[in-house]
Amino acid sequence: MKAVFVVALVLVASLSFAQQKDALAAYKAGQYTDAVAITQEELKSNPNNMDSYVVLCWSLQKLEKHQDALNFAQQALKLNAYDFRIVEIVGESSFYLGKNTEALKAFEQYVGLAPSGDRIEKAYYFMGEIYLQLGQYNRPILP
Repeated sequence: MKAVFVVALVLVASLSFAQQKDALAAYKAGQYTDAVAITQEELKSNPNNMDSYVVLCWSLQKLEKHQDALNFAQQALKLNAYDFRIVEIVGESSFYLGKNTEALKAFEQYVGLAPSGDRIEKAYYFMGEIYLQLGQYNRPILP
């Protein structure tokens, strides 16, 4: 009897786990709206989950909801001001919103926090674009 109960419990737990939605998998599959919904549910149960904030903001950026991405990124920075993923999101969202000064500050911080990060090339690209828009043609971009 105990063995049947244990097997049933394991089976129910396995099914429950299989039904959980994975926000990162949804993001990677291009299902950005689903990823947003999943991460918002995750944040309801764990409002300090930095990974949920990151996937939420990435998804919002893909949906071109840059103000929403910036708003959530700013909330996440209150939890961890040095999460380089969030800092880069602030920079990119700010750039697309035309907030060049804020974007430049965030990209400079990102370069300092993650000099070999996954988005370093993109950060330098955005920094160059901002310098061009500001007419600062001779300003060096230093690591």
